[in-house]
Amino acid sequence: NNPSTTHMFVSGDIWQSLTNTVWSENNDFWFFCGFSVAIWFSRVLLLKTLVSVGRSPIAEPTRITKRPVINEKQIERESVWPLGYFLDVVAIIGIRLTGIFANMPYFEGTLTAIGWELLVHATIVEFIYYLFHRALHVQWLYKNYHQYHHKSINTEPTTGVSFEVGERLAYTVLFAIAPIVTGYLGVQTYAGLAAYLLWFDFMNEGGHINFEVLPKWFFRSPLRYIIYSPTFHAVHHTKFKKNYSLFMPWTDILFGTAVYTHDEQLAAATKALMGQVDEEVGAKIAVETQDGQDV
Repeated sequence: NNPSTTHMFVSGDIWQSLTNTVWSENNDFWFFCGFSVAIWFSRVLLLKTLVSVGRSPIAEPTRITKRPVINEKQIERESVWPLGYFLDVVAIIGIRLTGIFANMPYFEGTLTAIGWELLVHATIVEFIYYLFHRALHVQWLYKNYHQYHHKSINTEPTTGVSFEVGERLAYTVLFAIAPIVTGYLGVQTYAGLAAYLLWFDFMNEGGHINFEVLPKWFFRSPLRYIIYSPTFHAVHHTKFKKNYSLFMPWTDILFGTAVYTHDEQLAAATKALMGQVDEEVGAKIAVETQDGQDV
């Protein structure tokens, strides 16, 4: 036998080394679990903050949709949002068990991580989401799944995270693509992962906040082709078959479903900014919501 190997067994050095490795792995795993819970609390705080802002007087001057009025039935329907957050926590910890998010640096390389996440999101995620969203407006899928979300015409931030459980589970899988690819490439960081998750929530819930936070010049600038606005997404909740994209309208432009500036969107934005909202529109839309699918 090799004397050095024998010495390691006798002295216990090899067992100490294995113990240290296991202990280190366990520490990293439990730290990741704590991180996941902290992100959960941060997401809840962000959602509650956006809801408060959306219901505050600051939102009224640029309110987009005023009818139908948000009622207790809608609030109860949208109270399912914690289930989605729970699914996300389970999913992210499950991904960690595969080793993809193991032993990530905390901050070093975060800009690279964010860059990859945004690149994957802007291309793969946005494209798949558009196709999936269009499919959800086909009659059977719409009536059995997506109609739950579209029952809210006058939207709130909670609308953006309120879905039938099957649809919500599909989103958990789809929206994990960007962090997973970044982790698989070995460039993911704790800060990068947290930044993407919170940015995603801000964009999603902010898009449902139902008052226009962007200035008038945004609607006449090239930025409107890069990123969406609450007005842009409000068109989808009132016309149903337009503006399917997630956060980046390039898919709607590509497939010809974008409703844009010089026609309805600019008119809607102008009306919202001037506080001129036709109350009869909301009532009409409430009737049409049962027929929000493609034919």
